[in-house]
Amino acid sequence: MTIRIDGTNTAAAPGVTGADTDTGLQFGTDEVSIVTAGEEQVKVDSSGRLLVGVSSSSQVNTAVFQGNSAAGSAGAVILSSTINNPSSTQTIGKLAFSDNGHVDAASIKGTRDGGTWTSGSSQPTALKFFTTADGANSPTERMQISSEGYVTHPNPGVYLDSLDWTSSIAKMHLGHQFWQIGSNWNNSTGVWTCPVAGRYLVAADVQGHNTATQSGANGTYFNIQPYLNGAHYGAETVATQKGDSGGTSKHDVIAFTIILNCAENDTIEVRSNHGFRTNTQNHLTIYLLS
Repeated sequence: MTIRIDGTNTAAAPGVTGADTDTGLQFGTDEVSIVTAGEEQVKVDSSGRLLVGVSSSSQVNTAVFQGNSAAGSAGAVILSSTINNPSSTQTIGKLAFSDNGHVDAASIKGTRDGGTWTSGSSQPTALKFFTTADGANSPTERMQISSEGYVTHPNPGVYLDSLDWTSSIAKMHLGHQFWQIGSNWNNSTGVWTCPVAGRYLVAADVQGHNTATQSGANGTYFNIQPYLNGAHYGAETVATQKGDSGGTSKHDVIAFTIILNCAENDTIEVRSNHGFRTNTQNHLTIYLLS
């Protein structure tokens, strides 16, 4: 086949072609491109990146790695690391997806997963998945498959204790927050806003000791009840308590655990119209299960 080296070095006429003069190699500044049918399809840029499907056409860009079926081999993409003695969580390979110039809009990473590094031996590894939320500038880990095969999700949730109750804000709020994944709990108002649709675990317990001395509380009962979108969800959890004249040393506790099926932007609260002992041994957990 004839090889030409007299093109204009454009996509329409690459610098090196065969008999088909709009298919060949195009050379740029510190980069080389493969052109087919007058369109740039593959590029090795100045950073050493291999870019597949860089054409300006509207077609969906696809890279196919084809094996040899007769030999029983499959196509494969191998992302290899030769780092000597990598750290226990270091990335050993990464597949990144670009969106509107954002090179790392989504990615899949292979990482070390603990263990002691030994030269020449297979190491425990994990696979991590990252996506970018609306308005965010960088991706966040959404799922991980560990070296033992466990699938974990950093699901949104919160855990608090020592929550308050007042007659003006008659719900669990202003607690001591141990942790929160996401930013969906409003500690001042006692409202959780569901970031995604799913089934949410809600577990709460409160103490009724000496509740009658609190302004607005009931001297006979204390209670808690889950609320979804401002409406009570099922029956309340309630108990009686001794008032001051009956002795204040009694420490009664009530609790519930429930799973709510929620839509995106639904709100969850734990309310009490009778009251409970404020700022003490009260606990609340909200966590997305699935």
